[in-house]
Amino acid sequence: MGLPAEEIARLSLAPVPNGRMRLLTATGVVERQTYAPQDELAGKGFVATVTEAPIPIVCYELLESLRLRVNRVSKALEDVPDEDLAPPYQL
Repeated sequence: MGLPAEEIARLSLAPVPNGRMRLLTATGVVERQTYAPQDELAGKGFVATVTEAPIPIVCYELLESLRLRVNRVSKALEDVPDEDLAPPYQL
């Protein structure tokens, strides 16, 4: 996940000790501090890796592990039905 610096501060996320990570972005490789919040999304608990980003980014892997998808029409999160075994998790 990526969050703007002001959101990381507002949420009082503590940096992971020795948690700097190199990431490949559209503009090249960058090194960022990581944070590991424990929280809840749509009533489901999770632990995620967060780095600083200019805009909020929720990663596909997090949604997949929580069995959630984004409805493109309503822009709301929905549970993935049990019969849907694999991606895509977007409508």
